[in-house]
Amino acid sequence: MKKYLFVYGTLQKGYGLNAYLENAKFVADAKVKGFKLLGGFGIPFAVKEKDSNIKGEIYLLNEDFIKNDLINIDIIEGSYSRIKSTALMDNGKNLPVELYEYKGNQKYLKEIPKGDFKKWRIAPY
Repeated sequence: MKKYLFVYGTLQKGYGLNAYLENAKFVADAKVKGFKLLGGFGIPFAVKEKDSNIKGEIYLLNEDFIKNDLINIDIIEGSYSRIKSTALMDNGKNLPVELYEYKGNQKYLKEIPKGDFKKWRIAPY
């Protein structure tokens, strides 16, 4: 059993939380349609938005990672829900992924231009 996880914020390469993915395999840069990124407090929040897309990275999670490590990411992403979606890789191929969607209060959040966290918040973080 394996899964693909799409990450779009501080879990990406160059940011502090990427260490949680050290036992996962980077697959590709990609984007996911149907979401936009909101930013606040230095972190991004993916929310559904029909005509938008977000940029990020895909990681392959093997069975050991799913059993032993994924729970740690679920904990740090506590106010998010892990949901299924489809990512379009830079090579033009689609891949089924899971990503963390935010469903909390958006009152103090502002849209991140072009759904690109890396351009909005320069590493390291």
